[in-house]
Amino acid sequence: MAPAVPVVQFRLSLRSADRRRYEWVCPGSAACLAALDELMPDGVRWTHPGGGPTLWLELPRSVDYAALEAHLARRGIHVSNASAAYIDEPHLHGFRIAYAYFPEDQLRSALTILGDAIRALMR
Repeated sequence: MAPAVPVVQFRLSLRSADRRRYEWVCPGSAACLAALDELMPDGVRWTHPGGGPTLWLELPRSVDYAALEAHLARRGIHVSNASAAYIDEPHLHGFRIAYAYFPEDQLRSALTILGDAIRALMR
């Protein structure tokens, strides 16, 4: 019987191949992740795409989501509260980012506004 290590290595290489293939099909994911790394303040977390054109952004609990939503709406950026995705109390204090539908410059501009707004509300 073969040891389990080759199976684990095979699964890891499949995941890497899947990630590379997905980034080729949807190059916006790499641009979005790079912009998030650069523009978001400490305490903001996000998921990595797992096969769809969106990711989830989680805000620090100290950020008033309603105030952020209103601030962003005045700047032309609309977010949808994650609570609509849950039956009970949501475990995520944040929202979805759909990165695949916008050119990189528009996405970066929106993420810059978002990062600045979060910083302002964290003070």
